[in-house]
Amino acid sequence: DSRNPVVLQLIGAIYARLGQPPKALEYMRKARAAGSKDSTLASQLALADLAQNNTAQGVQETLTLLKQKPGNPAPAIGGVDILVRQAKFAEAQTLADQADKLSPKSPVPAFLKGQILFAQHKPDAALPFINQALQRDPHYEPALFARAQIALGHRKFADAV
Repeated sequence: DSRNPVVLQLIGAIYARLGQPPKALEYMRKARAAGSKDSTLASQLALADLAQNNTAQGVQETLTLLKQKPGNPAPAIGGVDILVRQAKFAEAQTLADQADKLSPKSPVPAFLKGQILFAQHKPDAALPFINQALQRDPHYEPALFARAQIALGHRKFADAV
């Protein structure tokens, strides 16, 4: 094993892309222990922890990232996605709420809140959050698509355009 944190982090990233989160975590933690200063390492660690069902640690790491970069909800996106796929909706909601608190002008957190509800088969509850995302950015394509999807589900074809 190399002691070079850059090499260790790259090996961890490769394992993550190969769908091997345990090995990815092992190498990313080695990179951190070796003194890596790469800003993406914390994000990669958080996502790998979430993918490994280390939910509490992954959520805490993501919340820390959100607090370090107020106005940038990006760290929440991958975390919410993983948590929703694992049906850990309360944890996903925690990330989306914190992202919204720290990035109140971004459409992303409102959209994430809508997606969490949509994943729970609650499209009518999701719609106000989708609309909130569109109030923040009328051209935010993921929210436009989600709103159209909800309209189609209600057979309101004119609203889907």
